[in-house]
Amino acid sequence: MRNYETAVIFSASLSESELEQEVSKVVEVIGKAKGTHTGTQHWGRRMLTFPLKKQNEGIYYFIRWTGGEEVSAALDWNLKINENCLRHLNLRLDDSRVTAGEDRMPDEAAMPEEPAFTDDDAEDEAEQDAEE
Repeated sequence: MRNYETAVIFSASLSESELEQEVSKVVEVIGKAKGTHTGTQHWGRRMLTFPLKKQNEGIYYFIRWTGGEEVSAALDWNLKINENCLRHLNLRLDDSRVTAGEDRMPDEAAMPEEPAFTDDDAEDEAEQDAEE
């Protein structure tokens, strides 16, 4: 059995109870296909980069589970026909990086800082351009 994560964007017009029903349907599909649900993360309402099904906002969920390809296929089929699902993506997780309770996004303090662009970098680029 492999570890997977399914990212789902639901319609922003759904109420909290409707969202809970949609997530429970996904967990039910995982169980019926002989998979094991290991966790759910609710990321909340977010603006979309581009409209999906004429909507500019969506509600993001990340659902972790273990199972085989048959579970992935069942989830894919059920989410494709679900009108409240704007987009979904099944991802196979790297087994060496998956630990119990691991969060999807690290804390901002733990993230490495981007190196600042300095004038030395601009000079190096100008020299490279001059040599070409």
